[in-house]
Amino acid sequence: FKTIVLPDSFEIVQFVDISDPRYIILDDRGNLNEGNSLTVATYIYTSVENYEVKPSNPRYTSLDGIIYSKDMSTVIAIPIRYHKYVDIPEGVTTWETHAASYTQSNVGGKGDFTGVYIPSTMMYIAPDQIDKINYTNKTISDFSITIHPDNPVYTQDASGNIVPTGAVAWNKNANEIYFSLSDAFADAQDGDTITLLQDITFSEKITVDKNLTLTGAYTITRDNNYTGSFFTVNSGASLTLDGGVTFDGNNEWVLDREGFEAVFEEYKTNSKLNRGWPDYITLEEGAPNASGSSMFKVSGTLTVNRVTIKNNLPLFQYDTFIT
Repeated sequence: FKTIVLPDSFEIVQFVDISDPRYIILDDRGNLNEGNSLTVATYIYTSVENYEVKPSNPRYTSLDGIIYSKDMSTVIAIPIRYHKYVDIPEGVTTWETHAASYTQSNVGGKGDFTGVYIPSTMMYIAPDQIDKINYTNKTISDFSITIHPDNPVYTQDASGNIVPTGAVAWNKNANEIYFSLSDAFADAQDGDTITLLQDITFSEKITVDKNLTLTGAYTITRDNNYTGSFFTVNSGASLTLDGGVTFDGNNEWVLDREGFEAVFEEYKTNSKLNRGWPDYITLEEGAPNASGSSMFKVSGTLTVNRVTIKNNLPLFQYDTFIT
């Protein structure tokens, strides 16, 4: 098949369980990579060059062989063998995770698109897609990247690769970019979605007193000199975390297995813990302890979906990620 017409009933899953072998595919470099549900479904048809969407489809539309959201705001899926220039039209704001697969990045170039145009309206490109585009730029001699000069989020380095300009957050509802995550939250209105635009270091607590969403597949890392919480969600407010965002407490540690087993045996005997993590965990030297502070202090509602939380060891041994 060179063209696949998407059934109206098919919903493309961008974020998939990486432990599910149905969503792991072998790329042209011999590596295993995640893919969205459409990429996996069509992977064996290696000649697919175009996707088409019928006008009756309630979720998607297509333009020049690429699938977009129905409102033409989001790049959803690019065929594995799309050997053309990816000309993203003005008005598109988002390039979704796994829209293009690394199977397109083979060194021979037989399956790669030949270049990409990023319009002035593009506010968020998922990090895996930036990696894919930049990898192709490095390995395919005639590949080209063009970014509209008025784009406020992305520019190019000396090698022509896509790099962020410095903006760290985008309020999708207001279509405003911010150079501080705290400023983005301070200006947000009830119901707004804030999207991370790059990895950031975190050094202050953000208080949420509205119903807000934070998304974007980037990492928020605790600063070496900051030991407090990441977010406080006040009573009556809600914070939804989604889209692959990662929270890194920045204090890696080593587990002493013998010490852990001793504490566990004591618990089985006494049905209570008289000792805690200092007896079996060694924190890396100089790491910032969360000084009695969980990552999230919640009096309202916290909803977590497709989020990674790691490296958060509190100073008080019975604290958790969320209180």
